Amino acid sequence: MARRNANQGFALPAPNHAQLRDGVARTAASSLLVLGIGLTAAAQAAEQEKPSQLPTVKVEDTAIPYKAETMSSPKYTEPLRDTPQNITVITSDLIQSQNVQSLRDILSNVPGITFGGAEGGNGYGDNIILRGYDISNNSSDITVDGVRDSGRFTRSDSFNLESVEVVKGANSVYSGAGSVSGTVNMVTKSPKNEDVTTVTAGLGTENYQRVTLDTNKVIGDGVAVRLNLMTHANEVAGRDYVEYERWGIAPSIAFGLDSNTKVVLNAHFQDDQGWNDYGVPIRMGREVPGVARSNYYGWHNLDGENTDSRSFSVSVDHKFSEKLSLRNLSRWSQVDGRFVNTALQGRVCIEEGEVPLGTAPNTAVCTASGVYQHSQGPRAVGRDSINTTALSQTDLTWDYAIGATENTLVFGNQISTERGDRQNFNNIPTATVTVDLYNPNSYWDGPVERILSGKSNSELDVVAFYASNTFKFSPQWQANVTLRYDHYTFSQETFTVADGKITSPPEPEPDQPYTPPAFKFDDELVSGRVGLVYKPQENGSIYVSYGTSANPATPSANTTCNFNSNCFIDPEEAVNYEVGTKWDLYDGKLALTSALFRNEKKNARVASGEDSVTQQVLEGRSRVDGLELGVSGQIRENWSIFAGYVFLDSEMLQSVSNYTASNNGDPQKGHALANTPKHSGTLWTTYTFESGLNLSYGLRFASGAYIGNGPTTVGDVTIDPKVPSYVVHNAAISYAIGQATLQLNVNNITNEEYFTTFSTNPNRWALPAPERTTVLTASYTF
Repeated sequence: MARRNANQGFALPAPNHAQLRDGVARTAASSLLVLGIGLTAAAQAAEQEKPSQLPTVKVEDTAIPYKAETMSSPKYTEPLRDTPQNITVITSDLIQSQNVQSLRDILSNVPGITFGGAEGGNGYGDNIILRGYDISNNSSDITVDGVRDSGRFTRSDSFNLESVEVVKGANSVYSGAGSVSGTVNMVTKSPKNEDVTTVTAGLGTENYQRVTLDTNKVIGDGVAVRLNLMTHANEVAGRDYVEYERWGIAPSIAFGLDSNTKVVLNAHFQDDQGWNDYGVPIRMGREVPGVARSNYYGWHNLDGENTDSRSFSVSVDHKFSEKLSLRNLSRWSQVDGRFVNTALQGRVCIEEGEVPLGTAPNTAVCTASGVYQHSQGPRAVGRDSINTTALSQTDLTWDYAIGATENTLVFGNQISTERGDRQNFNNIPTATVTVDLYNPNSYWDGPVERILSGKSNSELDVVAFYASNTFKFSPQWQANVTLRYDHYTFSQETFTVADGKITSPPEPEPDQPYTPPAFKFDDELVSGRVGLVYKPQENGSIYVSYGTSANPATPSANTTCNFNSNCFIDPEEAVNYEVGTKWDLYDGKLALTSALFRNEKKNARVASGEDSVTQQVLEGRSRVDGLELGVSGQIRENWSIFAGYVFLDSEMLQSVSNYTASNNGDPQKGHALANTPKHSGTLWTTYTFESGLNLSYGLRFASGAYIGNGPTTVGDVTIDPKVPSYVVHNAAISYAIGQATLQLNVNNITNEEYFTTFSTNPNRWALPAPERTTVLTASYTF
């Protein structure tokens, strides 16, 4: 892939070559629900026939395919089965079996997760929507090894990941400022006490090419090194011009393995060259008639994204005794992002003389037929950003007893500082450009001049303290109480730019120290969580929990602060109620989970509606009620499964301020939340033969979801802007021959047409899913 310097834009090669509806989704959802209930009943019956209690399964004793036993963070002291919160863990063997790389693809295994698109040309990043609420606007919602991961960018590769943990519900007590719906934690690979090397190479359709190396070597008594390498390239099936290329290296060394003091040092370097693909235009929540899903409507010789990420970490685990231990993790990381975007916010003209599709009747009429006009929104708009984070997190774990009550206390502290520097650019003139709607010319042959349009520097300092105590009153009863306090200090300097030049304040000279921004804003957050667990048997639990979360207006240094509207507002608050049950069956090899929950945002930020009040007000409210079922592990010794189903009943309780509602009503009140399908489910199951042959089948489905919060009115017409439901089938076959394995993955077997991402505006854009792809992978372990 050839690219020029980011300051000169992106040069890309020539283009690559190239429904099922709600009833089907509901049928699939019902089938999976019945299957889950049937498995539960059958498994419970099998348990009742056993004469003795099931033994406790420890993660170091047995590796059960697709099933995790514990969380990676010391904040979670109990097995998943006894933790009063719904948690899904995507294990390394599941990631390998599906041959998925990006965080988005990994999270597609979790029902109830969808993906949104960035507006305003801000680039995608990982825009994750969990149980109806965006969890990607806050650095604390996405973590690495249990600590916040700053910078809104696309986590594109899993070459250095051991697992991905998705914690559902209000989670500020564990991660800091966060949304009501949960957090995503990526667990990185670490040296281990064995010599093992795996080399993997893959080739596939759409010029898929991938090579990885994972080697671990013991070099001394308790000392081991590990090295992970990756190089990858692919185009996207069914999309013109869109392609990705990246490489990564992750070295690490551990001292004191299997001793009372373990020290691990690791580094991570990755370079990504990719795309912010905005897909195809939609109007009134529907595909534009006659538009091919492969069409590219930006400027393929200018648009693109280049991200360089690097980090250095050191963790120290020390066990003072069997009852007292200490862990500290310190990390420095930096993400450099440079991108150029062209979003689809222009005018779609079907017939000359008619108003553009999806616009109100008083809009100027079309002057030509069958054209798309780049008249609004970002057009080859660029942004360079540097996000730097330094943090330290310490956890002290103490097992103690008070009378007959056994307790585990975790006391922790987090200190972090983040710096975000951003520059925005215009690269082409802002005049309207018209292209063929059905066969767009996406090559920009006009003038290109990189002109500065905005600049800001931000800092965020966080000091947090938290304490969590698990009370074990008896073998049947235990409770957990967690409290956390965060102090945020956010500061930002916004430069005034005119004619491509900074006019005020003047930038410091290169050899002068940086002057702290004049604007500062302090915030204090207090969050809590309480859970009660009843264990009718050793292998099962029933729990209830209540948690709160707080979301400040400035959750990260990646925040762009608008002084008149969103900087001086108190944090949004949310609560989570949950009741559930978890069972480990078949000698601990199969985990069944179910949960009923309510997520409620109590005071969302909305515009005041009053000309005299420019600042937003905390008067929005919304709620999501749901049911989640999950199964993971082994049904039989040679049959593994990972599956889940989620039902989400979302409702906008108030989408405008009290002032606006009293004067103009609230048209979105009572409607479902955007990007929140009512039914969704996933399945991946593998059957292993004695010959070394593995057959895997996967399914994902989701019912239709709103673009925007409910129906939308355009002129005198009210539309129901929903993307249609979909069912996607995937499969894999692998065969082990000694130390070598061949694996064939086929994704989207039936070439299902659906959208993976779409704008929050029903008159903008949606991104089509990739068409059928096939990848053959060979690996050798020695």
